[in-house]
Amino acid sequence: MIPWKIQAVLDKDYDHETPDKPRSIEFAGAVKTWVNGAVKRYGGKVVGDIKGWREASGFIQWAGGKYTYFCIPFDSDEFLIRAAKSPKDFTGGTNQYCQFHNFDPLARRVAEGA
Repeated sequence: MIPWKIQAVLDKDYDHETPDKPRSIEFAGAVKTWVNGAVKRYGGKVVGDIKGWREASGFIQWAGGKYTYFCIPFDSDEFLIRAAKSPKDFTGGTNQYCQFHNFDPLARRVAEGA
């Protein structure tokens, strides 16, 4: 199930000639807020900007300098996550997938296995 604040962004009627532009910006902000809240209890935080076109992607930094890359498209309730060596490592480890309800523990385990 998609958190309501993120779903509200997706459901909003954008009166704009290119509605995906403002939707992408709002979606990225809503995802960043949600991810920060989800990983905070494990000592993680989103670093840098979350960017994307019709998606949101970014990096979580964990204590000890480990990172997890994440990405979620507009049309999915499933995250792609993988270990990363730095907040610029877009190639990282093996792709894994999870939904919102198990994002935070899996993102942490992925980083610990890096």
